[in-house]
Parts: sequence; C-alpha cells; structure tokens
Amino acid sequence: MKGNCEICGTELHLLKHPLRRLRGSGYWMKGLASIFTRPLKACADCGTVYTWEEVLLAQGAVPTTDELALANLRSDMANLRDSFLTVSAAAGFITVWMIGGPGLHDVDAPIVSATIGAISLLPAGYFHKRVAHFKQQIKRLRRERIKGHLEA
Repeated sequence: MKGNCEICGTELHLLKHPLRRLRGSGYWMKGLASIFTRPLKACADCGTVYTWEEVLLAQGAVPTTDELALANLRSDMANLRDSFLTVSAAAGFITVWMIGGPGLHDVDAPIVSATIGAISLLPAGYFHKRVAHFKQQIKRLRRERIKGHLEA
C-alpha cells in the first residue's frame, strides 16, 4: 500500500508525530486532523507530505532524515558542551570556597581545582564550535528543503 514520492521517487512512509513534525510549516492543522482521521504519508528524503490517498499536500513541509540526524547530533554535542561548562563552573566555585572559605586547605588544592576548571573549558569550546557548525548545516538544509533545491 506504499507508493512513491512524485518529487524524488523514494518510498513514502507514515508520518509519525504529525504535530511535532509539521510545526512551523503552516500545515499543523492538517496534522492535527490526521490524528483523528487517516494518517498522513511523508517522503523522508525531500520532506514532501501526502494525504492517505497519496495526494500531494505540501512540498518540503517536514524535516528530512538528514535534518533530523543533524538535530540529534547537535543536541548531543550541546549536552556535552553544557556538561564541561558545568565542570568548569563547579571547579570555580570550589576554588573560591577553598580560598575564601572558613576551613584551612592545602596550598595546592585551589591551584589543582582552578587548573581542572580551566582545562575543562577546552573541550567545551570545541563542542561549542561543533554545535554552531551543526546549527548552520541544519539551517542550510532547511532552506534547501523549503525552496525545493535538495541535493540528490
């Protein structure tokens, strides 16, 4: 019962999570209606949406598999960046506490803590660059999908 896309010729699949996938495209109301009626079909390569009867509804309305994969990778990189920044912030707080706190600490302890905080900024900077790069790639893919200029 699966047909092929009119635009790129790949196999159509059921559109899962239609409200989330159609958000921002202007077709979210069709996605809401499809929850209570027959589901929509979508092409994973070009983002074209079809009705259950395989009538073209919108071209480039849903994110492609490449966009979704990059978005997941970007999210993972952002979580790693935030983790390293948390380590750096915690090391800074510990250093301040050791220097100005009520207890006596070894002289080397604040230096080690500050060094760990400074070193954790290096991977945080790397992951920040990767997140920015992936964001640009996702925007480029979205523009190409909406304009209909996806690469084969």
